[in-house]
Amino acid sequence: MTDARVWWLPVATEKIDKYRSCVVLQLSDRYYERRQKNNLAAKRSREAHKRNIESLERTAMQFENENRYYTAQNRLLRAQVEHYQELIARPPMTASRLKEELENVR
Repeated sequence: MTDARVWWLPVATEKIDKYRSCVVLQLSDRYYERRQKNNLAAKRSREAHKRNIESLERTAMQFENENRYYTAQNRLLRAQVEHYQELIARPPMTASRLKEELENVR
């Protein structure tokens, strides 16, 4: 296998460390370049994900505010409908009934 076919595998070369008396494996420059490139891509991906989540949170908050507004409007309109239904359900106002209601107010 050549380096071109297996570019994802790090190519190690042996080097003897004269100060530590052991064999040190050195990874190829291409491996480090690819790791750095991947690290930057991962960082960009995390930042994009974070921006997307923040955008979704702002949208959710906006929808919650709109929902509260429309719920209050709905409550108000239902109260008005109920009031008008009560007015419609009352018997027609006659002169004698108007006189009775005015006396009850006093």
